[in-house]
Amino acid sequence: MTQRGTSVPQGPPREEELEENLRMNCIPLDLDLLTTERYEEFLDRRRRLMAEKVRKYYLAL
Repeated sequence: MTQRGTSVPQGPPREEELEENLRMNCIPLDLDLLTTERYEEFLDRRRRLMAEKVRKYYLAL
């Protein structure tokens, strides 16, 4: 339901919505990376996803 241009949350996001949000923000989908022990690997994976997103954007110009 929308009131005056603000959206009202309708409960937790569906799995598809969550995955799409993670992709849009270059967050790896591998949940095993979300630990303090694997934080450096998470950052490396995210940097690669961000670089790919920027590359695709640049090539589309």
